[in-house]
Amino acid sequence: MHRLPIMTAYEGYSWESLIGIGWTWVGITFLVSFVFALQPWKTECHLEKGRGDDL
Repeated sequence: MHRLPIMTAYEGYSWESLIGIGWTWVGITFLVSFVFALQPWKTECHLEKGRGDDL
């Protein structure tokens, strides 16, 4: 039986390592997104001038 490319692991890596690496990157992405979301987005400059004015 001919194996389709989707049925073989990428570059000879095992399925377990590919799944582990993939979920690790998903976790890192969520962690970084939460860190960025917790950072304040505005500075004190918005109190002095309106939006779109030259600072």
